[in-house]
Amino acid sequence: MLKTSRNMRILRHAFSIYVLPSLLALALCVLPATASEPQYFPGSTVKHFQLTGDRDAPRRTPTPTLTETRAGVVATDLGSSFEHEGRLYFLFGDTWGRPGARDVLAWTENTAPNDLTLDFHDGSDGKFLPLAVPGVSLGAFEVPSYGISVADRMYVVFTTDHDVAPWTMGRSVLAASDDDGRTFSYLYGLSTEHFINVTLATALQEDCPGLPADRCVLIWGSGMYRASSPRLACIPVSAIGWAGALRYYAGTLGQTGACLWSPQESEAVELFHHRVIGELSVAWIAQLERWVMLYNSSEPRGIVMRTSELPWGPWSDPVVIFDPWRDMGYARFMHVSWDHEQMDTFHDFDREYEWGGEYGSYIIPRFTQGTAERCTIFYTMSTWNPYQVVLMSSDVGDPNVVGALHEVRVQTLPRDNGWRVTGHVSGRFLRNDVPHVTTWGPHGDAEMAVAHYGFPFDANDGALSFSIHGGGGEVVLVAEETPPPTVIADIPSFYGRLKAGDFGPVVEAIAGPTSNDVDISVRWNLRRHAGKRLRLFIVDHLAEPWGFISVSQFTIVEMRSNPSGLPGR
Repeated sequence: MLKTSRNMRILRHAFSIYVLPSLLALALCVLPATASEPQYFPGSTVKHFQLTGDRDAPRRTPTPTLTETRAGVVATDLGSSFEHEGRLYFLFGDTWGRPGARDVLAWTENTAPNDLTLDFHDGSDGKFLPLAVPGVSLGAFEVPSYGISVADRMYVVFTTDHDVAPWTMGRSVLAASDDDGRTFSYLYGLSTEHFINVTLATALQEDCPGLPADRCVLIWGSGMYRASSPRLACIPVSAIGWAGALRYYAGTLGQTGACLWSPQESEAVELFHHRVIGELSVAWIAQLERWVMLYNSSEPRGIVMRTSELPWGPWSDPVVIFDPWRDMGYARFMHVSWDHEQMDTFHDFDREYEWGGEYGSYIIPRFTQGTAERCTIFYTMSTWNPYQVVLMSSDVGDPNVVGALHEVRVQTLPRDNGWRVTGHVSGRFLRNDVPHVTTWGPHGDAEMAVAHYGFPFDANDGALSFSIHGGGGEVVLVAEETPPPTVIADIPSFYGRLKAGDFGPVVEAIAGPTSNDVDISVRWNLRRHAGKRLRLFIVDHLAEPWGFISVSQFTIVEMRSNPSGLPGR
């Protein structure tokens, strides 16, 4: 029996709306038996590259798309994505490049993450065409939240009413486009309560028993910005244009576990209690046979992952897959405020004292790689300062199934076997009991140098670790395609060729912090470069204040299933 008048009211609503097959679906919504949920592989989270802007300031390299040059997109955030007509579309938030806060849509046809480049709808001046919905304010903090493709039509949820709301975002609306996102028409107001920021997906009743229609659009949402727990709604695919067809997950029915769906948004229940959510994303990851949810959290700090076999749960406990300190975001590609300590110099203009921050983690299912044992999930993430969007990945799965790996460790510095050196690289000195070298020499900042070391990486897993301090010289890692010249006569010119990719793509780079008071620890994950020949460079091309760099001993760790052979250099 139903034990409360609230449950009776919900059931009456369901009966009045849905026919008998839908009611049968309610009876089938029994939660699955508890299963082992995918785990995070510690240390596996990496930044692949910066997606927006012209210049990746932390790496001092051009971005793959050069969005400022090609479309006037100087800087932006967010970057949720969805599939439509064979393309992967991205929705970016408040964008620098036109007067005022403007939002932008972009797309790619690339199917491999490292090939990802973007195209944009252009305005009459050749710059990006801003997103617009007639009658809907899209100023600062009013942004596209998420999109979906249904029956060859594009639907996008926009957040709005920033200026009139008691919190950051006050309302969401649904709009549709019949010309691939060039123009939109307003359909209806979606929410003023629990579905202001949303993520969307389609699901079949046969895969998710308990859905109220054969094929539904699922809508997970948050309400008060970064102070909400998630809730779930759905709408039949055939009725997506009619607000009256929206139904809200209202929990389960007594001991049967049957799903309850209400037409009242106020009846929507929390899927779990964690009132920190603003932006969020949910996607079905086939390799894991799970729904995966990502969102940024203040407690615990970082990007959090949860998984579930069904859209409504039960959801796993939160696991932090990106912590900006633990996973070396701060001072490597997220700015550390100079009020704290001068640890980097890649902040946006006049934002030296403004922290970077992680948010907007949006899963890209098309790029998922691997198996249930070890699956690499790709997602976009915003870094606030620099105000850009980066492509990230993290590995999840079952670490116990992967098997035992054996560690092979190599420690090396310039003047060891295998290194080639041009210019001044000093003899070793100890700092914190660790051997270091520096490009500082008899001529001080005016000294220049290049030291490089090539090695194949054919292990199962591994990392390259070191630390830096001092001036603005760099450590650069290249996936080598062309060996560098034996003699380097013009170091500044060589540096330009190196960063332009003449010897192979730059896959990692870090510059000194222009401070001798702090050591920046670096750990570069090498697993994604398996089967490649890598070349490590120390480059000082600067003859100006802070024109040097000091680097600790490099440690290359290779995790091998066969420990018998040491890696050749």
